[in-house]
Amino acid sequence: MLKSTTEADWQHFLDAEKKHDRRASLSALNRFIDALLGEDQATWHSWAYDLAAKIWDAKVDIPIRYPLVTRVLLPALNEGALNGVQGCLRWLAVCGRGSQLDARLPEHLRTPVGLLKEAIRIDPNDRIARNRLLEIWAPTFEYSLHELPAGVLYGHNGATIAECGELLEFLDEFRTYAAELEQPSRYSSLIADCDLHFRCYRSYLQQDRPGGSYGEFYEHYRGTELAKKNELSDRQ
Repeated sequence: MLKSTTEADWQHFLDAEKKHDRRASLSALNRFIDALLGEDQATWHSWAYDLAAKIWDAKVDIPIRYPLVTRVLLPALNEGALNGVQGCLRWLAVCGRGSQLDARLPEHLRTPVGLLKEAIRIDPNDRIARNRLLEIWAPTFEYSLHELPAGVLYGHNGATIAECGELLEFLDEFRTYAAELEQPSRYSSLIADCDLHFRCYRSYLQQDRPGGSYGEFYEHYRGTELAKKNELSDRQ
């Protein structure tokens, strides 16, 4: 538990924020941080973990200012991630970037995706980390399809045959993580569209772009795939 004077400094900061008094807000925040760091490390680290949980897990509307991030949250979360404190990996994935991450962290934990995947590996039931990881990945798949019917993108360019294969491998990983959601159907439409177009566009390239545009090829391919599904359904 924080000292009452430290708690009072925090409340002064929150009050100044509500009044949109930036000068008073920053002054109160710096006083609070100085007081907080003057307490024993276990106490202020625990306070930082609690604040991170409120902001990034419970979505409580608490103002975050740069000094609070750099002097309190990042040092505590980096240390917590190194020591296996529950929640720190997923909080650090939101809070930390690049050089802000502790140099002692292994290379695979130096990106938001790496941090979130490790959080899930340690605790497969960490649904907050799982949702956050999928929210990071989903725009990549959405972007890959946004030029349709012209074709599938890989980065800023049209995908090659090999890149379509890479996209399908990435999609399999995305599908695996999405399957463990409480609502797996959240991404089912996106996964189905990507699966169809990644395969179809690869076939289009492998056949040396027959019949003109990809849009025209897709219409034929889609009909073929639907016919196969209907045939399979008739047999069952």
